Amino acid sequence: MIYSVHVSESTLDRDPSLVSKVRQDDYGYVMKRNVVAFEGKYRAYVPANDYFGGQDSHAYVSDVLTNPTWGVLYNCAKRSVKCTKDVHHMFFEGVYKGETSPDGVTTLHLALGS
Repeated sequence: MIYSVHVSESTLDRDPSLVSKVRQDDYGYVMKRNVVAFEGKYRAYVPANDYFGGQDSHAYVSDVLTNPTWGVLYNCAKRSVKCTKDVHHMFFEGVYKGETSPDGVTTLHLALGS
């Protein structure tokens, strides 16, 4: 699994508070693993993929995560492969918020690509 969230220099210029949350590598600025990605209660989700994962593929749904860091989300992406059986999409490309359940837990859809 390859994972990192890159931040552009223009984003850093617009939001100076991010400067302390990134580290620089050979390709630019990357979010540190210990930085809180989202505040609140969330559940990470990766859908089943019958085409790349086969008939045994099923969706990955994490336990409830409170204030998950980027590192926690990267680890969820890595663990999702055991459920989805999809070894083709091994790049963590991003995350977006989904619906919030009645108990106040929001779904985080992990976007994995190739």
